[in-house]
Amino acid sequence: MFAPSKAVLLSSLGCYPMATMVFAPMDRSEKLSKKPLTQSRQSSVNGLPYLGRPPFRKIVLQKIPVVSTRMDAGRKHPWLPYVSCLGAGFLFLVLLGLAFGIFLPLPPSLDNPLTNQRGSGSDTNARASSSLTLRVPLSLVSPWLIRATIAAEDRNFWKHHGVDFWATLRALRDALRYGKAVSGASTITQQLIKISENPPRPRTLLTKLREMILAVRLECRWTKERILEEYLNRLYYGNDQIGCAAAARFYFGKDVGRLTAAEAALLAGIPQAPARLNPYVHWERARRRQRWILGQMLAHQFLSQEQYRRALGETVQLLPHELGGSLRGSRQPLRGLGALR
Repeated sequence: MFAPSKAVLLSSLGCYPMATMVFAPMDRSEKLSKKPLTQSRQSSVNGLPYLGRPPFRKIVLQKIPVVSTRMDAGRKHPWLPYVSCLGAGFLFLVLLGLAFGIFLPLPPSLDNPLTNQRGSGSDTNARASSSLTLRVPLSLVSPWLIRATIAAEDRNFWKHHGVDFWATLRALRDALRYGKAVSGASTITQQLIKISENPPRPRTLLTKLREMILAVRLECRWTKERILEEYLNRLYYGNDQIGCAAAARFYFGKDVGRLTAAEAALLAGIPQAPARLNPYVHWERARRRQRWILGQMLAHQFLSQEQYRRALGETVQLLPHELGGSLRGSRQPLRGLGALR
């Protein structure tokens, strides 16, 4: 045991006996944003008073908030890094394609506007010889059909420049999550490129990239109004009807400019799957698609709440036609969408 005089002498030289070694615990405040992690001097290990000059009062170890040491059981979204890498690679391919896309020609049929015709056998969709095409300017198309088409196919049509990159990334994410294509990402401009190809191209990744490149080029050449007009006049509405004017005559027996909101929503839903959504054969499917489009129109403020209610309660009467050897249409009145619940 050291004598007090020797302890004082050792302390003056910076040496401290083991009996008076400092006990300095680590403290972390619960309020991480206010109090930093510090190390402070308290009593010695054996409770004896300090001999000589105290070594320190307080040391601030860090001034930033301490990161929690809690370990997560697992990542909430383990697929997120893969989607980010794929998205970055996809955008790189798109930008690279745009650089070389200047050499890709637009479909020749876009330079030859469609004319009123029946059964030419050379229309852009290669339909049956009995197909009917009626061309109409956009100014004579019902505003309800324009809104319903945009709500159903491309709600950002007036904002993007041919390609909706965020919708493309969402579709890619959903495809990776569910293992199949859940939602489409083709804009109206891309679809116009697709339906103008003659003959149609196979559905491959290169074809998709080509459509995106040509869609951007077409947006640089044409106005949005012209693109929408060509799209509505070239779109296939089932039952050998090409274009919205011919479809309005066939299904409702009226001009396309006189369509109501309910009729427009029904008509705008057919092109997604003309056979599966044929209202003469699969009325319930067509009605569900119609209700969904009306809901999209309401969500994006394409119609008011009152207009939405009226459209849901409207009775939609199809023009009778003989399809498959039987008369379909008004013989069995098809009620509309029922009352709003």
